[in-house]
Amino acid sequence: MYAARNEISIAASGNGVGVKSYAKQPKGTQHRGKGGVTITICPTSAGMGSPTASSSNGLMQHKPVPAADSCDARQATRSLSSLARAAAWQESLRFLSSWVQRKLRLNVIHCSSALTACERAGEWPAALQLLEEALAGRLRVDAPCFNAAISAAAQLSHALQLLEQMDLLQVAKTVVTYGAIISACERNGRWQLALDFLVSMESERISRNTVTCSSAISACEKAGNWTVMLLLLEEMLCQAIECNAVTCSACISACEKGREWALALHLLRSMASLQVEANSFSYNAAVTACERGSQLPAALSLLQEMGEVAVPKDTITYSTAIFACEAGGHWQIALALLEEMAGSSVPKNAITFNSAVSTCGAATQWKAALALFREMQAQ
Repeated sequence: MYAARNEISIAASGNGVGVKSYAKQPKGTQHRGKGGVTITICPTSAGMGSPTASSSNGLMQHKPVPAADSCDARQATRSLSSLARAAAWQESLRFLSSWVQRKLRLNVIHCSSALTACERAGEWPAALQLLEEALAGRLRVDAPCFNAAISAAAQLSHALQLLEQMDLLQVAKTVVTYGAIISACERNGRWQLALDFLVSMESERISRNTVTCSSAISACEKAGNWTVMLLLLEEMLCQAIECNAVTCSACISACEKGREWALALHLLRSMASLQVEANSFSYNAAVTACERGSQLPAALSLLQEMGEVAVPKDTITYSTAIFACEAGGHWQIALALLEEMAGSSVPKNAITFNSAVSTCGAATQWKAALALFREMQAQ
């Protein structure tokens, strides 16, 4: 088991990083982490229980940061927090290395800030190795440290392993922990597992928030499971959990995948009553739902509404509307939308041109189709 102390004393040594343990260990005991970090307990001049941590690629062995050479613990906390906000993971690790070489105490807050920097930079390997080195150094790592590592996990299996490690070390999970693991489920298309974690939150009496619910809804949206998504949205409203544009857009997108265009429009209209401002993503999802439902008038009405409420129309907006023109052979409307794009300086892409060419072809307007094809080649 790991020592219960929240601080460790780290000192530089010829073989790597020496970590003074506050727990008695038998002579010759070794602990090895997954990242290649080895802790060897050996007798020293000060007595038993002073382990030495060494690693061929240890994260604590970066070049020291000069700014860390003269600051105290509070200043170090502020500096590392600033580096975390900037996702400056390499600078964070160099800062920690400087503290190691100065034989100063490294606490869990410092470790958490460095892990956050790695997480925000998407440096999963660095986050994992730093966490392992902290555990090997017998630092009692807390939930924020694990939360940052879970958020940085490149694969869902890694995130789940970290969650299991929290249970083994009896580190209490928080709403941030669940937000991170449910987001990982969403990224990997595991909507059932995301729902399981929502249920686990209830059993552990951890209140859900916008992040956890929105991530679960997004997972359902990616799977096209709009019925479960609506139940989650209803639960959010019943529990007075704040909805945001991401939540509503995901719900509208799920309706689009289920070809529920009328429901998509209803959700878009309901955003105002929820005091959520619709954005381009919300409208684009609704326009796509109308296109899939062969509802060109409704799609065009949404485009007009976007102009009235000053929501920017982008390439996706126009391309989807032009694609909706093909089913009815509305080639003139498609060409008008292309002209509007040019007037609004909205860039056209291959999908835009292909949709317009297909619309003109469906209406046997070969000259217009050929002109569009030439314009596309010119670009």
